[in-house]
Amino acid sequence: MSTLSGHRRTPGAAAAIAAVAFAAGLSLGTAPAYAADSQTVNFTGGSVLSMLVCKSEPSVARLNVPRESRVMFVNRLGQAATLRINGQPAVEVGPNKAAPVVFHRGPVSVSMTFSCGAGIVQQFSAASVSVTGGGAPPTQKPTAKPSTPAASHSAPAKSRAGETGRAALSPVRPATPSSDAVVPAGDGGGPAAPDPAAGAATNSGKGGNAVALEPIVTASGTPRDSASGLLALVAAVCAIGVTIASIRAIISKRTTQTRYA
Repeated sequence: MSTLSGHRRTPGAAAAIAAVAFAAGLSLGTAPAYAADSQTVNFTGGSVLSMLVCKSEPSVARLNVPRESRVMFVNRLGQAATLRINGQPAVEVGPNKAAPVVFHRGPVSVSMTFSCGAGIVQQFSAASVSVTGGGAPPTQKPTAKPSTPAASHSAPAKSRAGETGRAALSPVRPATPSSDAVVPAGDGGGPAAPDPAAGAATNSGKGGNAVALEPIVTASGTPRDSASGLLALVAAVCAIGVTIASIRAIISKRTTQTRYA
């Protein structure tokens, strides 16, 4: 009987293990739809023909990230560049460096530009970042708070007027409500003080309250040096020289043919 019970338990245990493994596989398969802290956007391009052609393109044109997620913007342009958020300069990023940006709200456009000499051809593309999640309305709370103390200050004035029964004298004495009105002004000055502090914490003028910039870090992966731009310049000069030589050869052939004719 013990052997039979043991044989009966083993299929049940195997079924339980299989169910647990299946559930674990589902949890792993449906584990984060977003890789919030591991998303990376590489800006590639650079300058060609001695700063005549300037180009910067993101590796990902559109991103969809949740709130409070971090995205790394890597400079693979081979030279220092400026990270721009919604067209405004945010921070200088050196070559093979990354700028971590935390997104609070969206959409936000992020680009990376650099100074171009003659600037015959300039193509600076931007990455559009959409932020999912409910937007927080912190601006409505301070407006609702001063309204409640104003009602509380006016309530005792009306109650006193009702108790005395002298309705004519109650409006004649607005001195005490005016002194009380100064108090909400002080209360209003209280919430007004955190506003500049909040702007300073979110780097006002560098993306506003939609994003938060973090210190520049060294980017992982293979670095891109500016030597590739020099190689492209040499190749372009060689190509121009070959075309000029071929044109001269064609012209010389035509001149010799006209002479013999």
